[in-house]
Formats: sequence, C-alpha cells, structure tokens
Amino acid sequence: MSQASCNQYASESKKAVELFRSWLQTHEEAQIMVGSVLIVFGLWWLARTLFTLVVNLLCPLLFVLLAVVRYYCCTC
Repeated sequence: MSQASCNQYASESKKAVELFRSWLQTHEEAQIMVGSVLIVFGLWWLARTLFTLVVNLLCPLLFVLLAVVRYYCCTC
C-alpha cells in the first residue's frame, strides 16, 4: 500500500468519524442509546471478568481444600 493511499484512507476514516460525531451531538436519543450500549458492554465485561476469576482462582482452592478435608477425614 502506497503512502498516498494510506493518507487517503486515513483522511476518509477521519471524515467518517467526524461525521458520526457531529450526527451524535445533534441527536440526543442516539447519545442515550450509545451510552446504554456502552453500559451493557461494560457490565458484560465485568461479569465475564468476575466469572473468570471465580473459575480460575476459587475452584482450584476449593479442590485443594476438599482434598485436605477428605484426607484428614479418611485417615482418622
């Protein structure tokens, strides 16, 4: 890809972003919708992260704890 085509692509992308930004500033409903989508996305990311932490940290600890309890219960 040549330098000229890269500059043209960057210029077109910048124009599209500026067009979307100006449209978003004039439409309050769209701002609320975009904000709602970002909140839902953030909550999904938070829930997924917490679930991953539970699975990857607490489950191995519970397995070790149960193995220790079973070992001491069976040896008595």
